[in-house]
Amino acid sequence: SLPRRFCSQAPALGGDARHLDLRSDTHSKPTEAMLRAMAEADVGDDARGECRVTKALEEQLADLMGMEAAVFVPTCTMANCIALLHHSNACEAYSYACGRHSHIARSEDFANRILGLAPALVEVTSEGVPESESLERAFEEEGASFVCLENTTWSTGVAADKVPSMPCPVHLDGARL
Repeated sequence: SLPRRFCSQAPALGGDARHLDLRSDTHSKPTEAMLRAMAEADVGDDARGECRVTKALEEQLADLMGMEAAVFVPTCTMANCIALLHHSNACEAYSYACGRHSHIARSEDFANRILGLAPALVEVTSEGVPESESLERAFEEEGASFVCLENTTWSTGVAADKVPSMPCPVHLDGARL
């Protein structure tokens, strides 16, 4: 949890100042303590590997996720673009399956246009799990070659671990990790 000094004046949900609204960076503003921490932060040029704070964060996140390495990028859109390009290049494809109401489908369509990708929108169950028939159509008829999931699947709050295993690459939109 966040240190109390960061929570005490943060925008609140339900009147409780200890709960932050993290749906989007557009829904919250930093507190004075957060701004002070940013202004006083030890920084270096992360593009040249000179920022020890960024390096430490990347190492901590790689360990947390059980990965060899991690890279910090400033926005979830940039992170999704990197992942989409990686998967589309690896699969030599221009289409991927994602939930009709997923964050990538709803909020990042411009990125698809810039990257030259076409999402094959799939239906989901009331629990947020992709419908098998819809996924099959996405792969067979629309040429999808990988799947994009969300860690809270398609804004329903259902965990992505309830989704059946996929016989293809899977990108987990981790904007809310």
